[in-house]
Amino acid sequence: MDRITDLRTVLGQPLSRQAIGQVAASVAEYPSDIPQLVGLINDSDDRVSWRAAWACEKLLSSSLEELLPYRHEFTQKLFGCRHDGTRRLLLSLLYRMPRPETFPANSTTTVSNRCCRPAKNPPCRLSA
Repeated sequence: MDRITDLRTVLGQPLSRQAIGQVAASVAEYPSDIPQLVGLINDSDDRVSWRAAWACEKLLSSSLEELLPYRHEFTQKLFGCRHDGTRRLLLSLLYRMPRPETFPANSTTTVSNRCCRPAKNPPCRLSA
């Protein structure tokens, strides 16, 4: 397989499931490209970030050990993500990764603060 060097350009074009598989295969063959792919999840173009997360999800089945060091980064990206599709793919990545022996305290605090606090501005209620 030929190496895909400019991942952003490839991920910015309309892609099929097969093309995402080719991106994932290229990155699996050249693990030095993993930081570039993971970094594209924060791209300003939602299509690029969504497709980068999709390629990471495909890559997980063949390169789990290479993606494990990015677990915390995926968690941080999850909370800053605006796109529902990207968020779903990040959750899928995190779900499919083995649980760590210890869970960092700052991640626990972040999760509980984001998920367990009531909204600052509760939704409006119509009065009868």
